[in-house]
Amino acid sequence: MRKKLVSIALALAILVSPVYSAGGREMDVYAASVYTSTNQITSYLKDLLSDEGNTVAVLRTNFSLSRKTLAKCISEAALANGRAMTVASPAYSYVARGSDYEYRVDVPPSIFTDVVLLSSEANAYKRAIRALRDRDYSTAFYSENNMYYDIFLRAVEQHPEYNYNVTIWRSSNGTCGYRLSDDVSASEVKSQMKKADKKADSIIVSIIKEGMTTSEKYQAIHDYLVKNTVYDIETYDSGGDDWGETYTAYGCLIDRYAVCQGYAAAFNLLCAKAGLSTIAVNGTGKGGSHAWNMVKLGSEYRYVDVTWDDPVPDRGDNVSYKYYMLTADEIGMDHKWLKTKFAVKYVKYSKYAFD
Repeated sequence: MRKKLVSIALALAILVSPVYSAGGREMDVYAASVYTSTNQITSYLKDLLSDEGNTVAVLRTNFSLSRKTLAKCISEAALANGRAMTVASPAYSYVARGSDYEYRVDVPPSIFTDVVLLSSEANAYKRAIRALRDRDYSTAFYSENNMYYDIFLRAVEQHPEYNYNVTIWRSSNGTCGYRLSDDVSASEVKSQMKKADKKADSIIVSIIKEGMTTSEKYQAIHDYLVKNTVYDIETYDSGGDDWGETYTAYGCLIDRYAVCQGYAAAFNLLCAKAGLSTIAVNGTGKGGSHAWNMVKLGSEYRYVDVTWDDPVPDRGDNVSYKYYMLTADEIGMDHKWLKTKFAVKYVKYSKYAFD
């Protein structure tokens, strides 16, 4: 396949360009002008890389470019076109021509990958939660130095309703994203999420009535889960090291069998369907690993632990409200968590799950 040779130039001084060989055939590189700054180089590389058919760049400068500087220019140009470099530095060669330097840089499509750029913390959370919700396990998300990688961690922790044994990856080129673990198949996850979603829709239709207040909606969801779910004491007693359906909204809503993460996941999913802002909180309860929920109630933020309001052994319609709508101080008597990881701002971000 013939490589295209693209001359990118700034009209400062017309120079005679050499002849390069591509695929065994000589190709002329027409008049190139001298670049006097890295900004000029980056600007023209943006235009060059907008066409993925371009595989070679030829440019001329009046200053020497280090490998690191050249790589930075190409990286910035690629990002402007929604791509990130997959190599530390592209292959290149150069020759000195008088007081100038002429560079030939290989920029084939194979050294780039398509990415979605993350512009802020809120934007990163939005992208993360929607990738989880939509089962997007292929997109690479970019931020400089992977500054928003932790946001992707927060999203999967705070929204277990979309976590069906999802793992998060990151790369040294600033990209990160989600993928499924080897223990589950994409088709299985799709089936379970769709069934849980459909069940959640039907539950909301049956328990949320027109004219209900926000408080009444929360209570209806809380009560439904307590009355219709049995706590999986066997998984708890075994230490809960192996992933299973009881950790998911599917297990809670379809099998009606769950551990604390499954309760928290189902609560989140039902609340999202009802337009209520919530997140799951991970920490410890009376010294053991535990999960519960944080909710927005008017201008205040409260905590709900559906799991601990569901008696063990199960008592059917017997509903407790001991751990319902507690303040941080109240639930903090026997629940411990890192408050910076589960802050109010994340409850506000949860709106991205349903808008």
